[in-house]
Amino acid sequence: MGDAFNDDECDYLFKAVLIGDSGVGKSNLLWRFSRNEFRLDSKPTIGVEFAYRNIRVGDKLIKAQIWDTAGQERYTHDSQQKVKEEKNKK
Repeated sequence: MGDAFNDDECDYLFKAVLIGDSGVGKSNLLWRFSRNEFRLDSKPTIGVEFAYRNIRVGDKLIKAQIWDTAGQERYTHDSQQKVKEEKNKK
């Protein structure tokens, strides 16, 4: 990960939501992006998980926040609710 800094110190905050069927690799994309790791033993996501990566581009500070949603149909409502809540926090 890049240098640690708070949301208030960022020039830009980007949020992306990974949505898709169960077992397609959403969690592994999250791990690869945030920790540069690939996990063969990953478990299914329950609800929503997120991670971030701090990036410097020139003199700008960017926080990229990635949300990983559960692919199982029974968690779809919970995932959608969490995304709506986050969206309304502005």
